[in-house]
Amino acid sequence: MTHLISVVIPTFNDEAYSLRRAIESVLNQSLENISIIIVDDGSDTPFSGLDKQFTDYRLKWVRHSENKGVAASRNSGINQANGDYIAFLDSDDWWDSEKLYEQYKAITQTGARWVYCGITVCMPDGRNYIELPEYKGSIFEKLLTNQFITGSASSVIVEAGLLDEVGGFNVKDNLVEDWDLWIRLSKIAPVEYVSKPMVYLSAYNSNSRSGMIHKKSIRLKNLIHKHRDDISRHGLERYALARMHIVVGRRYLVQGCAVRGVIHWIKSLRYNPLMFPVKWLPIALLAIIFPKLYRKIHIYRRLKA
Repeated sequence: MTHLISVVIPTFNDEAYSLRRAIESVLNQSLENISIIIVDDGSDTPFSGLDKQFTDYRLKWVRHSENKGVAASRNSGINQANGDYIAFLDSDDWWDSEKLYEQYKAITQTGARWVYCGITVCMPDGRNYIELPEYKGSIFEKLLTNQFITGSASSVIVEAGLLDEVGGFNVKDNLVEDWDLWIRLSKIAPVEYVSKPMVYLSAYNSNSRSGMIHKKSIRLKNLIHKHRDDISRHGLERYALARMHIVVGRRYLVQGCAVRGVIHWIKSLRYNPLMFPVKWLPIALLAIIFPKLYRKIHIYRRLKA
C-alpha cells in the first residue's frame, strides 16, 4: 500500500470507554499507513481525557474552543488531514480490523472514488443484526429520496480530491449533513461498496426524544428543499415528500409516540397514496394503546431478517 488514509473522529462529551473503543479500532487496522485526527467539539473534558493516554505518532488532537456541531468537526478534521483518502468514524461506533483494507482493495480494483460497507447494529440486550449495502454505481437519483448508505459517515471512505470538489460537509444549512454530502458526491462520482459488515453501530442511544425527532424532521425538510430542483427534474418531488412523512412517522412510532407517527403516515397520503405502509397500520394503531408494541415488532423483524 502506498496511499495514506486519514481517519476523522469527531467527539463531544463522550464517555471515555466509547471514544477509546473507536480510536483503538482504528489503531488496530491491518493497514498501518493511516493518520487519525480526533476533533473535540468543545467538550467539558477535552477528548474525554484520552489525549494524555495515547502516545501513537499517528494520532493528532484538534480542539474547538466552542461547540460547532458534528459537520464543522468533520470539516476541521478534513482540513487537518493529509491523506490521499479520508474515512470518518463516529465516536460511539467502531470498526472491524479489516475495514480499511477491504475498502482500499475495492478502490484499487474498481477505481472508485468513494466506498461504503455493511454494518452490524449492536442492540442493548446483546443481540445484533446486520445490514448490507444494496446499491452501487450511479446512485444519484436514488439518493435524492432515500438515505441507504449503510452506517452513513462511519462506513464511508472518500478520495480527498473528491471531497475538495464538493466542499466537505454543509455547516450553513440546518439539514441532514451526511445525506447531503452523499448526494453531492454521487452527482460527480459513482460509488462502490464492500458487501461485508465492517462497522459496528451501537443502538444504545437510538431512541431519540420526540423533540429530537421534530428537529430531525425539520432537517429532512430542509434537505429536500435544498435539492428540490434535482428532485423535481427527476419527477420525485411527491415521492420525496411522502417518504419523508413515512420515515418521520416510523421514528415517532419506534419512540412510542404512536399518535404522532400515525398522523405523519396519514399526511403521506396527500403526496403518494401507493407508498402508505398499509400492512404496518394495524400495529401502529395498536401502539396507541401499547406504546412499546411497534418498537418491539420493528426490532424483532430486523433481528430475524
